[in-house]
Amino acid sequence: MKEELIFCPLGGSGEIGMNMNLYAYGKPGSQKWIIVDVGVTFADDSLPGIDLIYADPGFIVDKKENLLGIVLTHAHEDHIGAITYVWEKLKCKIYATPFTATLINEKFKEKKIDIIPYLKIVKLNGIINLDPFEIEFVTLTHSILEPNGLKINTPAGTIFHTGDWKVDPNPLVGKKVNEEKLKKIGDAGVLAMICDSTNVFSIGRAGSEADVRKNMLNVMSRQKKKILVTGGAGYLGSTMVPDLLAAGHKVTVLDNFMFKQTSLNHCCYHPNFTVVKGDIRQKDTMLALMKEADVIIPLAALVGAPLCSLDPIGATTINHDAIELMLKLLSKD
Repeated sequence: MKEELIFCPLGGSGEIGMNMNLYAYGKPGSQKWIIVDVGVTFADDSLPGIDLIYADPGFIVDKKENLLGIVLTHAHEDHIGAITYVWEKLKCKIYATPFTATLINEKFKEKKIDIIPYLKIVKLNGIINLDPFEIEFVTLTHSILEPNGLKINTPAGTIFHTGDWKVDPNPLVGKKVNEEKLKKIGDAGVLAMICDSTNVFSIGRAGSEADVRKNMLNVMSRQKKKILVTGGAGYLGSTMVPDLLAAGHKVTVLDNFMFKQTSLNHCCYHPNFTVVKGDIRQKDTMLALMKEADVIIPLAALVGAPLCSLDPIGATTINHDAIELMLKLLSKD
């Protein structure tokens, strides 16, 4: 029987979040499989009591003896959020670049699972061989450290799986997209591109996040009272907080997933940076966040939620009681 190349999206195609893609090559019934990303999506009001949703892995669980591993493009929740749930059904190797691997390890620690023997760290722009696949990680630009496209070489041809990306002339995280490398990949021949297409129907170009940062810092510099800040977790942690500290602001953040996802550890020893533990819905936590700080970051958006809904406690919608309490306390300051 003839060998064939298969692309099988279990989640993430035609929708935001829940990315889980399968590739296979070989003769029918004996193909070798890889999984690219294992993400979640965030439930809405139509599913009361449900916070997170991930793709049904039953199809690949039935083929796990021919599964070569899970390959992760980057560390946003819509690409890694279901890893601990799905991996326990597969017990396979996981391949990721260093930053993503660090967050994956933390997730498994919370489950009291030692994932280190299965977690294989790939250097930036590195290549792994999972016969019959040769997979080259291609560093792109996105709102988190180490976003990767995957050049997947197979006997049938090359697939370019983009992961999430943005062509930003002045990226706040990482370097600009290496256009020359992408051109070389294209010149060598690409059978198909499996592409992130968020906002693809929006006319025109997206602006640079550098412009957003400049204007936000300008607005904040003119404020006399406390400032409540929220936004994408990756953006806040990697750029906004360091910039605020450099400008002389005193910053407090809530010790939640945003803190872990953005690796804010580099700020921990700054005298004007404070991490507060607690439940954002409690008045004591709010007061602790506000104490001696002029910039408060109690909430962070997780990429993959509908319109990046604020997600302070693992729910999918804004905790209105928490925000009402925060605004009430701020109005007294």
